[in-house]
Amino acid sequence: MKINEAAAEEKAFRAGLPEQLARKREELAEARKDTTGLKAAEHSHADVRGRNCSDPRRKEALADLTAARSRWQDLTGRWPPG
Repeated sequence: MKINEAAAEEKAFRAGLPEQLARKREELAEARKDTTGLKAAEHSHADVRGRNCSDPRRKEALADLTAARSRWQDLTGRWPPG
């Protein structure tokens, strides 16, 4: 009896698959339509990266970071995380 019930459930599940697939494809298409937020975030990210790369204080900050990591290694015997 359990096998027959399981077979009936499987048959019903398989019968509904095309409809479920069509519905999910529509949802995906709808989600892909509105990329305004994504485009704005990508643009903002590119602007920030550009400003950071061209910042004249960057070289000094990286040198300070390297020096601080070296001091950490001298104190602990291992390179700092991150």
